[in-house]
Amino acid sequence: LGAGAHAPFKFPTGEQLKSLVAASLGSYSGADEKKFAEARRALLNCGVSIDRFLANNKHFDDIIRPQIAKALLGFENNSVDGSMGDWIQYLWQLLPNDTTRGLNDRFVFITFNYDRLLESRLSQGCMGLWGMNLGQACGQLGCLNIYHVYGSFGEIVPGVEGHHQFGRVDDFAT
Repeated sequence: LGAGAHAPFKFPTGEQLKSLVAASLGSYSGADEKKFAEARRALLNCGVSIDRFLANNKHFDDIIRPQIAKALLGFENNSVDGSMGDWIQYLWQLLPNDTTRGLNDRFVFITFNYDRLLESRLSQGCMGLWGMNLGQACGQLGCLNIYHVYGSFGEIVPGVEGHHQFGRVDDFAT
């Protein structure tokens, strides 16, 4: 899954995310203002995805990654109570096994997205279909093998190491 997969859910495409991050970098004023301006200029002129840019410019990680998180967590926050919709709705028809009250484990997801929209929508589906609480619903996702190539904002399962509440923006500074 790439950034375009989440566009139907009002998340930015890769290019839109790059523009949002650049705008955020451009509005920064503070001690590192010059470094932020340099990162912004390089990002806007790189001609590649934000992930490829960061792979080649590790010295900008500490500036750009928090901006990515702030932007995408804001989109997560706005989609907390959204419906399945679009391709996830289609996929959902193939995932639940009503006999076992579990998910079909024949699926593997490889995503280039940091956000957890897929995990959130599927856990909400388990909650709605089977009356599970969030912890139980998130527990169902383990069989799906969801791989975030560039990393994610953390686990959505409460009480699990690395947990970060879906859509919670306030943990990210800068």
